[in-house]
Amino acid sequence: RVPLPEIADALKAVAKADELAVGAAEGDKKVAKAAEAAERAAAGQGYSVEEVRQLADCKKCGLELLPRCPIEWDDQLPATWKEWRSRQAADGNSYQQQLQTVAGTRKDLMERVQAVFADADPHLWIEAWQMHQRHLVYSTFTDNEIVVSTDFSAQFDHKCAWTLTCEHPPRSNQAVYVVTHSPGVDGDGERTVSTDVWRMFSEMKGDALFHNTALAHSVDYYANELPALEQAHVFTDGCRSQYKGRRNFAKIAAFPSVHNGVKLRHHFAAGHHFKGPHDAFGKDPTFLARMAERHQRARIATPCPGATPPTSTLAWMRPSRRCSSLAPSLARAPPAAALVL
Repeated sequence: RVPLPEIADALKAVAKADELAVGAAEGDKKVAKAAEAAERAAAGQGYSVEEVRQLADCKKCGLELLPRCPIEWDDQLPATWKEWRSRQAADGNSYQQQLQTVAGTRKDLMERVQAVFADADPHLWIEAWQMHQRHLVYSTFTDNEIVVSTDFSAQFDHKCAWTLTCEHPPRSNQAVYVVTHSPGVDGDGERTVSTDVWRMFSEMKGDALFHNTALAHSVDYYANELPALEQAHVFTDGCRSQYKGRRNFAKIAAFPSVHNGVKLRHHFAAGHHFKGPHDAFGKDPTFLARMAERHQRARIATPCPGATPPTSTLAWMRPSRRCSSLAPSLARAPPAAALVL
């Protein structure tokens, strides 16, 4: 186990205070000053001094304390592995990383694994803790809250099934919002919830403006359906251009004043760890629309009616549990669902 990166400064302050306290006279001003600095550093991260000591590298566990296999740690047997290393350009400088094959011994490989573990262990701990928080929110949210998991799906090509010319079809971006609300208890005492899936399309770029506009319309819809709504939990990844940027932080701060007091609590997942049902739900409209186009049940290479101009629209479908209604909705969105951004 290695200490978390965010408590590095607190660890140094606590270690310095502990070092000065050893053998120091009672009432030493340097010791008292160092102890106060350690308390401030620990409190800045939300911990006490004792908790920081517990989170430190205690040297009681870790890869370096495991029994070493003489074969795996042999410094004569060859081994190969891949690493991201700088690729040299023609001018001698390096502008990007390249995955390269590295040759060495088994011992070199194990030392590389041990070094990578020092970075991976805190990351995996953060991911496990955030996943626990996410499950806890879903299992305990009340009837005055909604929980939203959202992400952008792949681009959607409005392509005809058969063409006679070199057609360049228009494209739109899709955002999927999985909204869980209205918790209750059934006759057997089991917790029940209602889940709606929103699929939102726009020819605009999948950025912060797209997300904030779609989220605002979703929350307004549920504020009308659930008059007691007070808070919305939103789970996303940490993409800066879409969710974790200054435009989003400004929207979060001003959210209650714009949405009749409904507070927004935005939860960011650890990097590369936000897979979920919101990814799978984005595949259904693509498949259904292509099948509808292929069997000549609908035309999808047309803009949403009522949009002005057609290239700046956000078409959204009300939550539906019938998949058969998705393809017609893609082809003929009602004018009231076409919103100008």
